[in-house]
Amino acid sequence: MMIDGMSLKIEPPVPAPRPFDDLRLLDLTTTFGGSLASMHIADFGGDVVRVDSAAHRTTPEQIVAHRGKRFVDLNIAAPEQSDQIVDLARRADVVVIDASPATLQKSRLDAATLRRDNPSLVHLWMPPHTTKGLVGELPADELLLTAWTGVADQQPGALEQPVAPVVSLTAYEHGALGATAIVASLLERQQTGIGRGITVSGLHAVAAMNVSTMVDLPGILRPFAGGKSTTWGPPNYRVYRCGDDTWLYLAALTAPFYITALDVMDMMDVMLIPGVDGEFQNIFLPDIKPVVGALLASRFMERSGADWHDLFTAARVPSALVQSREEWAASETVSAGGMLVEVAHETLGRVVLPGAPVELCASPARVAWLTDRDALVDQRDVWVDERQGGKRGETRSDSSLPLDGLRVLDVSSFIAGPFTSSVLENFGATVFKVEQPAGDPFGQVARATYGALNRGKSRLVLDLKTAEDLRSFHALAQECDAVIDNMSFGSAEKLGIDFESLARSNPRIVVCSISAWGEGPLKGTPGFDPVLQAQSGLMAAQGGDGEPIIQAVPVTDIGTGTLSAFGILTALFARRRLGRGQQVRTSLASTSLAFQAAEFTTFAGRPPPLVGDPAFVGERALHRLYRCADGWIALCADEHNVEMVRRHVEKAAQVQGSTGDIEAAFLDLTVNEALTVMAEAGVPAVAALGRNHLFSDPLLAENDFFFRVDDADLGPVTAVRSYADWEGIVSPDAARTHGLGEDTARAVGRGWPPRDD
Repeated sequence: MMIDGMSLKIEPPVPAPRPFDDLRLLDLTTTFGGSLASMHIADFGGDVVRVDSAAHRTTPEQIVAHRGKRFVDLNIAAPEQSDQIVDLARRADVVVIDASPATLQKSRLDAATLRRDNPSLVHLWMPPHTTKGLVGELPADELLLTAWTGVADQQPGALEQPVAPVVSLTAYEHGALGATAIVASLLERQQTGIGRGITVSGLHAVAAMNVSTMVDLPGILRPFAGGKSTTWGPPNYRVYRCGDDTWLYLAALTAPFYITALDVMDMMDVMLIPGVDGEFQNIFLPDIKPVVGALLASRFMERSGADWHDLFTAARVPSALVQSREEWAASETVSAGGMLVEVAHETLGRVVLPGAPVELCASPARVAWLTDRDALVDQRDVWVDERQGGKRGETRSDSSLPLDGLRVLDVSSFIAGPFTSSVLENFGATVFKVEQPAGDPFGQVARATYGALNRGKSRLVLDLKTAEDLRSFHALAQECDAVIDNMSFGSAEKLGIDFESLARSNPRIVVCSISAWGEGPLKGTPGFDPVLQAQSGLMAAQGGDGEPIIQAVPVTDIGTGTLSAFGILTALFARRRLGRGQQVRTSLASTSLAFQAAEFTTFAGRPPPLVGDPAFVGERALHRLYRCADGWIALCADEHNVEMVRRHVEKAAQVQGSTGDIEAAFLDLTVNEALTVMAEAGVPAVAALGRNHLFSDPLLAENDFFFRVDDADLGPVTAVRSYADWEGIVSPDAARTHGLGEDTARAVGRGWPPRDD
């Protein structure tokens, strides 16, 4: 560059330090979920070394999960190489492994063994299914996991049957949850110098994904206990076909949204129908729901989907047109948020994939792709010194959870924000949930699921529009480590509780702001989970050429909550180096790509992602659901075994002659008979658990999946227990959901000693 005749060299800007720039992570995983956990750490600077061949980076899943990683060409299954792998583990800060229980027991790579030589080690075990019983030895597979846990049977579809998934949503959650647990333990290690053994299983990921759906309030509420259909859901919260054969999801979750939607549609008289009688809650009654739904369905056929969407958007009623992934990827929202990035692949050329879904304003992530030359390294050149931090054989002597002492102020509502603080509370943090005088709106439409989601938190009532309560909020924020909000665009600034305002009195505060859309033209528009399922192509992919199908679990809400918890803890970990807090930003929109990251990864010649249909049972003969005489089973085997399996099934069913129809032969077998035959054939198979049998299933009980939540308003509620198991900690038998405002007087004005970070 020339200025006044002088040639100046412009140096590129120095990248901001990332939170994990000095962190060493040894990736011993073989599954997609396990690999995603270390990917999240790599995005924020962790030096992730994977035991594998660098050549294994050409499928969409591998491109996503192995970005930014280095590789050593060792084989975890080769006994003669175990000494070399153990030596790498001695030099690491974190080890992640996802072996089955039996495989881990035979190896020397369990937490107890590795931490004897390296007590500062954080050891994360991520078994694909669970730690107990024969099901723990099953191969990692989304279909098997969703079948034996009842998730497949609660999935909406066209018929009364379990439905196979088209996206490995639980694997994405497994990876995000594992990464969050790693950082929780690293925060603890900052204080103690000692690491910890952690278990985050596939069953833990199922618990997280279903915290709002696997709830039992005896005799009153049990979600998904009734029949199901492609138009699953109440009239205010379901998909409708429009007059131009497009589909629109109406997400008028609360009474104000629903009344406004009826006004937009000129259908206020629906509230006068006998049985509705002017009461919003009555539209959920079994006899009333189909009547109201049919009336709205008829009205939707009178206009195009685009017309209805424009009308609802103008009235600020959440809705979305069902569209494809390609349309979402090309949208202004995705572009404005920089949600897709481009990398240069050695053999595939230009690759476009979702970037990091969490934004740390002072410590941003960087999605990197290492060339084969840089990625494949000699094991002798990896981490030449061993990590120090504690004496050989030293272990933890107390029974505290890793986030004990962390203080979180949660001013969010509905699901994504409260689930963020739910994960932090489950990992040991003290959470103060601040609600308006009327309470969280979600508690008014789903009280039992609200209680399951917010158990263990102190509940405060503060009207932040009043000067006195706003001062109380600021006083609490001065003594807290993190604040969570999911307010509408500009609301936090107007109230004076945005990051800049809170940081003036507490420079070490971390503020996580969760939005529906992030940046772009929709940033001021309200949005709920199904809206993003519709926009992001997930509904269209599950439904295929038939009607679009919503996922039973609020995947973008739960995924955003988990990623937000990861972002908060990562910012807190970076706080020691930065000397201050920072703002964390997440959105349902970015999560909608992150939880379909492999599906959104594109390159020349990429095979098309899996597409389902309204009664989808699987894409291949040996990777699908089969109906038996008294139930359903799920299989997962290589297709070259089709003929062998057919012979076994037909012999057991006593079918005369080879019909070539495995499906018909299974109908002559009971579930137990079919499982016996599959075991003899060496084919992994499970019974598909019915959604009405979840709470009495002995396998879930053996794995301590559920526990009792004593709700201050409702009494005992059954809910999922936890999202991780921690070395030395016994999970509680029960928890409690506090009453609205129960803890206000105790919390407001309370003085804590200052944090010593």
